[in-house]
Amino acid sequence: MAQGRCGIGDGRVTADRYAWMDAALCAQADPEAWTETGPGHGSRQPKRICGECPVRPDCTAHANRLEAVDGAMTGIWGGASQQQRRVTRRQMGEAA
Repeated sequence: MAQGRCGIGDGRVTADRYAWMDAALCAQADPEAWTETGPGHGSRQPKRICGECPVRPDCTAHANRLEAVDGAMTGIWGGASQQQRRVTRRQMGEAA
């Protein structure tokens, strides 16, 4: 299997697997802002920051891969909550 842009493909961890995180806007903000405290609570600011982030697609792909391997991940990743990511994956599966 070919290795993806984030260094994931054959399951090996590579030096560039997380390199995209250096450009993530969330790296410059309070990490607690990305935790989900309940439906609709505190997600506006992180989603706004994610909306302007240059590595949002990488972040979303990373979250989807981790969820596929490790199960559900909480928090805002790529501008989406856990529930939003679940709905998007379901919709993409139906479209395939």
